[in-house]
Amino acid sequence: MIKKYNNFINEEVGLHDIKNISKKYKNCELFFHMDLDGVCSAIAIKYYLKTYYRIETVDVHCIQYGGLEYA
Repeated sequence: MIKKYNNFINEEVGLHDIKNISKKYKNCELFFHMDLDGVCSAIAIKYYLKTYYRIETVDVHCIQYGGLEYA
């Protein structure tokens, strides 16, 4: 699993190259900020990936910037 991750991380990733990435991967994990635009963006990208590229979201991770006082 780590070897597969290391190979992936060395590639150019993101929606810029989504056609090639979607040929290799059919599952994804999403990372998002827990604020209004972060949550809305995560919902939108999940729908986009599933609808247009048949990529299933298997897990999501909330990331926070700043300290807990901003959560």
